[in-house]
Amino acid sequence: MLLETKDNVVLPTLEIVDYYESVRETTKKLNNVLSEDIPHSYLKTCAKELGLLKQGMIDVSRNGDVDVFWDYCIHQLRIENTHVVARYLLKFPPVSNTIEYSIFQSMLQSYYTVYEIKDIVRGKGVWVADLLYRREIFIIDIEMSYTVLTGVVLAGNIMPIDQFYMTTGANLIVPIELLESQLLAVAHSGLNERLPKNKEALLAAEIISAILKRGIWDSFGFNEFAYQNI
Repeated sequence: MLLETKDNVVLPTLEIVDYYESVRETTKKLNNVLSEDIPHSYLKTCAKELGLLKQGMIDVSRNGDVDVFWDYCIHQLRIENTHVVARYLLKFPPVSNTIEYSIFQSMLQSYYTVYEIKDIVRGKGVWVADLLYRREIFIIDIEMSYTVLTGVVLAGNIMPIDQFYMTTGANLIVPIELLESQLLAVAHSGLNERLPKNKEALLAAEIISAILKRGIWDSFGFNEFAYQNI
């Protein structure tokens, strides 16, 4: 059951927010499982694309880099043209009608975009303007609802959850000079349909590497295990 505010805006109920919290915790565990299943040679490929390969070694020593690295590997990497999640499901299909099954299906629908915080609903999440696809969506994120500011522009993967969305594990603050650059010209013009996955991955890598070079980040979602797994 959804509630409508006095402005006729649909928001998640507290029950949905509670469900989101369980999804968030389970997603962290599944991220670690998926990271184990990625061959090391492909991890190096991801690191190179993000500018995190130094002298042949994956360098995620800066605080925040590890979250961004794994988020990119899981949601943008293709192994023999197969999504990392889809590849895992072929080998270890989860039981249907479980929270794990639901999360994996949502992961398969994740996409990379650039979005601006338009409004904040404390304890629930944020209304954002998806700059790439010219639409407004609600992202359920309790932590973000208390830490982010309106007007901030973020880049990252998001995925659907019921009628709303959640981040996949890492968001990067987009600096003004980058937002106004040619790199994000596609965001300024907007898109009518989803980018092909190969082009989406290329855009994500370019944005991430450009932001990391500037040392500006804001990320969460992976734990120490992921760092040790590299």
